[in-house]
Formats: sequence, C-alpha cells, structure tokens
Amino acid sequence: MNEDDKFFTQFQEAPRPEFAAALYKRISKPMDTPKNRIPMRRMALTFTALFVFLIAAAFAYPPARAQALSLLRQIGVFIIDTQPPAAQQPTAVPPDPAAKPLTAQSAAEAGRLAGFTVMVPQNLPDGYVQQGLLGILPNAGGKIVSSTYANSTREAFILINQYHYNPGDSFVDNVSANETVQDVEVRNHKGLWITGRMMSSPIAGQPNTGSLRPTNWLRWEENGIVYSIMSDGLTFEEMLQLAQDLK
Repeated sequence: MNEDDKFFTQFQEAPRPEFAAALYKRISKPMDTPKNRIPMRRMALTFTALFVFLIAAAFAYPPARAQALSLLRQIGVFIIDTQPPAAQQPTAVPPDPAAKPLTAQSAAEAGRLAGFTVMVPQNLPDGYVQQGLLGILPNAGGKIVSSTYANSTREAFILINQYHYNPGDSFVDNVSANETVQDVEVRNHKGLWITGRMMSSPIAGQPNTGSLRPTNWLRWEENGIVYSIMSDGLTFEEMLQLAQDLK
C-alpha cells in the first residue's frame, strides 16, 4: 500500500446517521417533477434567445453578414458559390464547338428550335458586329442559345448566353479567388455583376483566341430564363445598356 492509499484509508469514517438519512432522501427524490422542469424550460428559452441574438449580431456585423448572404446568392438555376478555392482557376468557357449546335438566323427561329423566347440586342456598342448565326446547344437537360459579337478595332468580344432548364434543376457556379461578385439590378430583376472571370474568346481568328483573359459578366433571370452577358471590353454601364436593349 503506497502513501496515497494510506491517506484515504486512514480517514475513512462512517457518516453520521442524520447525514446519511438526509443524503438518501435527496438522491431518492424524483427528478422529473414540474418544479424541476421549470429551470430546464427556462434554460432552453435562454439558449434560444441567445441563439437568435447571435444570428442577429452576425447579420449586423458586415463581414459576417456578407459571408452569410453569399450562401443565398442564386440566379435561376445557378447557385453562386463565393467561397474561392486556394488556387486561381478559370470558371467558365464558351460552348464547345465540337457539340455541333443547331443554328438559326433570327431570334424567332432560335426560339422555335430552343422552345423558349429568345432575345437579341437591338443596338450594339460602337464597333461591334454579330459573328455568325445564333447557336442552340442542348446542355444538361436544358437548352443554351448563344450569340457572339466582335469589335475588330478593340479585338474584344461579347458573348450572350440564354439558359432554359427544367424546374428543380440547379448548378453550382464557383467563384475563383481572382473574381469579385456584386449584387445589381438588371431590367428590374435581381442580378449579379462578376468581374475578373477568366475565359477564352469565342471569336475564331481573334489574337490569342485560345488564351484565358479576364472578363466581366452580367447575369440575371427573367421569365424563367437566365441571361449572361460576357465581355472582355465592356464596362458595367455598357453591359447594363446592352441588357436593356435586348428584345
């Protein structure tokens, strides 16, 4: 027996009878009584109030509010994930030419082939002209209608994509570390302004067509169709005006 054992055994004495009786009465008392449940109910309400307070405080604190709202950013079927990956990476490419999309000469013809109303710009920014025909591409159970425009003097492009998917479809659109996302209003609808998105030019024959370049995106949903205007040469004001001119 070591010294610790001797210490505990030497001072073990039987408790007084009245102490033992009081202790037995206390531990034998039922715990699940209305009197005992009241403190638990109060504790639950306290924790609930504290949780609500923390949520309110998070939304009152700008960085936390921005992070929470970023989880709610969604335009139509596209859920915008604004948590950037560690490495810079391209997040979008033009439609794959190998997919051999259908083509149309007018918005009306494209609408008949795609199954929804297709809009085209009635006025283009100075120096831009349409390149080729409108393309209709099946994609993940939906349809994408694309039209491209080029500015030969500025060697810049505009790509307009119109997306139609089935109800309940959703796709995650990742945002890279080199991109910024801002909430805007487009044609009286909620939209997003994305800058710094890397993609290659969809215009064949442009210098460095295959290389990635930073672009600006304007995206919104209208009448069940998601619209994306992409350009490496237009400002926000020019793209917003281009969106207003779609008919």
